[in-house]
Amino acid sequence: MARAKHEHEVKTFAHGTRIFIKVIEYLLPLILGGLEVGELIREHGFLELPQALEHAITNPAFSTVLWRTALVIYFLSWMLGGESDTEMQADVYLTAPHGGRLTMQDAAAILGLALGFGILCYVSSKDYRWAAVALTGFWAFNVLVWRYMVGVLKGSIHQSYVNYSRSRRYIDMEKVRVVERYIDGNWQWWRFGVGAALALAMDALVFFIDLPEGYGRGSILFFVIVVEAWIWWVRSRTKVSLNVLEDLSERYGDKLAASA
Repeated sequence: MARAKHEHEVKTFAHGTRIFIKVIEYLLPLILGGLEVGELIREHGFLELPQALEHAITNPAFSTVLWRTALVIYFLSWMLGGESDTEMQADVYLTAPHGGRLTMQDAAAILGLALGFGILCYVSSKDYRWAAVALTGFWAFNVLVWRYMVGVLKGSIHQSYVNYSRSRRYIDMEKVRVVERYIDGNWQWWRFGVGAALALAMDALVFFIDLPEGYGRGSILFFVIVVEAWIWWVRSRTKVSLNVLEDLSERYGDKLAASA
């Protein structure tokens, strides 16, 4: 009993520590950005803030850092998100697609994504216009890969749901529903649709609209922030839901199965 209590305390402490670190990780850029805006206000006054921000955005050196930083953020978000999604699904599914083996189609999809990022890395050393085009093409390919992966995972989702139902593990059934909503929910269509609109607007700013280059470069960062913040928000909500269900399963799962 004492050991279990201590283990619970350690897990609670570790969980709180991770949350604290994450809060700092997300708030620090906001704090630094706020300090920079405050400095602009002190130097130019509040009424001159729009002009000061416009000057900063249209500064070639600053805007170049912005769009190249956007590609770095995009890459890191993809890598970390992919690892997170894999771990999350592995904890829920009872069966793996294709018996746990990668097919040629799976490998092609993964290599295609890797190639897309390789192209993004290559054009990032060239010109922001080509980066915008590559990002738009990668977004379109991303939709195709997503639909392919949904088809691959359908069998595992269905089989896990059936097996949990037979063993009366109703909370685990709900976990499968939560993951399925994350993988194939309507929010995905909305995100890809909004992302496509932003990508087209980005390309228009880069090639057709007569504005300083800083706006086109800044649109690349805006695109990345919107689409990646969106998926991380839903990913975080999904993980919270799964954690709550896991806690309920540990407390009441056996009782529910026995009473059914």
